[in-house]
Amino acid sequence: MPWYYDGIFAKIEVFRMPLEQVVYLDADTWARSPEVLQLFEALEDRPLAMTRDINSWKGHQAGVLAVRPSPAHFRSIETHVMSGENDQRAINKAYNRTEIHTLPRRFNMHGSAAAGSDAVVVHFTGYAVKPSAPRVDLLRKVSSGEALDGGLESGGAYYGEYFRAMIGPACFGYLSQALQVRLHQVVRNTSFARASSLLGYRLARASSATQPQDQK
Repeated sequence: MPWYYDGIFAKIEVFRMPLEQVVYLDADTWARSPEVLQLFEALEDRPLAMTRDINSWKGHQAGVLAVRPSPAHFRSIETHVMSGENDQRAINKAYNRTEIHTLPRRFNMHGSAAAGSDAVVVHFTGYAVKPSAPRVDLLRKVSSGEALDGGLESGGAYYGEYFRAMIGPACFGYLSQALQVRLHQVVRNTSFARASSLLGYRLARASSATQPQDQK
């Protein structure tokens, strides 16, 4: 495998896949809503769909892509990568502006953003704590109350939602009381209605079920 495919550059392979259309999400994203399937209808008459990059009004963010693979575009991206560009800049340079359909921000929402009901894909990019960051030994300490999870401590409501979604309501009773309290604190700051009602209700029930009878 060539040196430039190491890590993030492997994503440029999607641009030459023998498929009519490809939807690509970075490994540090979370498909928060079933509306993610709308990405398969996002291209319209263009070969590429991306959201704007929050750090550049001129460029697009490459963490979430809807692509019509093209050998010509792949070769152009590869040329830019070989000249020293990162994957995102290479993709932006390989397509002119009229070829890129700009997706709504909700399809690539930054993980540290204030939570809202319309986020479809959450991207824990940049300095945001990665969902995959905690090691097994750390997670064991977190679940027993011996350690704190960095994503929850940063106050990220989206991270809190992700954390709860991955655990599942049935497992809340196995978490330390401190972690259950922290999860309550984090999601209390979100305006996401389902987080504050359905999942919040399940969390409360799971927490209550684990308490001794004389404490209920």
